[in-house]
Amino acid sequence: MQIVQQLREKNLALTQFLEFLHGSSLWDKLSASTSGDTIRPTAHLLSDIAEKIVAAIALKCLHNSHARIIDEAIDLVLKEGNRSPPSPNLTNQDLFYVQINRIHEIFKFFAELIENYVKQELTTTQVQTALVEINTITVTVLQEVTKFRELKSDLFAVRDDLKRYEYLPWTASSGRYGLKDVLLHMINNTLNYGIKGSGEPEFKIKHYQHMTDLVDFVLDGRKRFLDSVQDEDKRTVLLQQYESKRSDLIFPLVDAEQYELAAKLAEKYLDFQILVVICDKTNNQTRLDEYIERYKQYDFSQFAISWHMRQNKQGDIFHRFKGNQAELARFLSDHPSLAWIQLVFNGELAQAAEVLLALAQNEKELLNRKRVMLSLSKLCALAAEGDFSAQITEINSEVKLLDLQEQIPMEILNIYGYDTKNAKVLSPEEIVDLYIADEYSKSSETEFRKALELLDFVEDPIEVRHKIWCAAILRDNWEDYNRSAPLDTMQGMMFFRLIDLCYILDGELENFLPPVESFLSAPELGDLVESKSFQYLIKLGYEHIYDSYKKK
Repeated sequence: MQIVQQLREKNLALTQFLEFLHGSSLWDKLSASTSGDTIRPTAHLLSDIAEKIVAAIALKCLHNSHARIIDEAIDLVLKEGNRSPPSPNLTNQDLFYVQINRIHEIFKFFAELIENYVKQELTTTQVQTALVEINTITVTVLQEVTKFRELKSDLFAVRDDLKRYEYLPWTASSGRYGLKDVLLHMINNTLNYGIKGSGEPEFKIKHYQHMTDLVDFVLDGRKRFLDSVQDEDKRTVLLQQYESKRSDLIFPLVDAEQYELAAKLAEKYLDFQILVVICDKTNNQTRLDEYIERYKQYDFSQFAISWHMRQNKQGDIFHRFKGNQAELARFLSDHPSLAWIQLVFNGELAQAAEVLLALAQNEKELLNRKRVMLSLSKLCALAAEGDFSAQITEINSEVKLLDLQEQIPMEILNIYGYDTKNAKVLSPEEIVDLYIADEYSKSSETEFRKALELLDFVEDPIEVRHKIWCAAILRDNWEDYNRSAPLDTMQGMMFFRLIDLCYILDGELENFLPPVESFLSAPELGDLVESKSFQYLIKLGYEHIYDSYKKK
């Protein structure tokens, strides 16, 4: 009792000193001091001292009921500092409590004691009991500190011009002078040696609660520090770190299905991801609606909808947010890939058909996805009221382009290393190049005819048509022919077989066949244009074709 009384007298003396500073207007003259490698307002330093006195009183009040563990930790603190009582009439307790500014040191050894017990191979029950006891001591002491901090916040308020200095309380500081690292150590101990190390429900309930309290202390300290940072760039970086750490600390409770404890922390520190995950895992629509209303100012609904998108839970969006049509519409305005679903639900089939067609035309990745969009667009157009024949014609044209791509021989696709299982959407020009590729030796007039069908889809049909016919010319040997019957030779040549096929399918020569002059000096044919045999055969072939087909 003597130590407690001495600590309370210290507390009283400090309180009177603070009242004197305020009463004499000296408080307003306090500035800042260097503490370690940072500059802190003197008021914050005085606040730390006052809080450590409160911590010492709280710890001493717990001493009798937890004497063994507290004494063991005190012995380790003094041993590390090579300190011992100067008189046989004094105990380790006397020496420890007289230096209240070093009270934080004992928590480090509280954390290490658990690992020592594990290494000493104590029984599971002994380790669990010690862990509960240490966490109980730590939580009780820090709760008293937090209560004092909130109650006396006005007493330690700083002038506006001193708010440029950051506020980092000792409980949130890293390193040997703070508790942040120690508390994280205790959280890990609670998770690894407590929650994961025990199957006893009685112990687990206490571990979950202690872990919640410890996480609360860590986040509270980091949040207070973050709120005091004035530098925007620094604050942005710290905010990202804080949000990441916040989720890391709370999520183990979600994994353990301690949803109420996790929600308590997530609500306090605005971890919306945790809140949405809890609603999703528990399928709690009422809770989700309540959060949407409570956190309206933070645009919670948009965050929640976006989360469902990122988790590929698009199907749940329309069910879970059907009561928030305005928010859903706002989100879908930026996500047309889903907007059509709401349009269908609302019976706006014509608009849904337009959206789906636009999505299909912009689809550059998966061929199957584009085909599905086109099919859905056509269904909506057919079901909608009104005349949508022009749109259906456009859809059919897009489908034809997909059909032409899907008819590319598999061997060609394999040669060029295309993914044939998850085919990507190719441009018309790319499809043409594959149909007339030199590497495909089995190519016939059929493939070249399909390439010509793509002229309706390319940007420069005249140039592409010329390219296709030149490729057909290069497939043939124009030097080795039967000079007695050149027409017989031409019947077996790719170029002329292609002309015959196109005439059968397309009719008028002018619709598909370029003039002979375009080939006689075509640079794409290289040295072939200098060949007399080529010049002779192609001119002869054109004369024969025009004479024969015009007679028909």
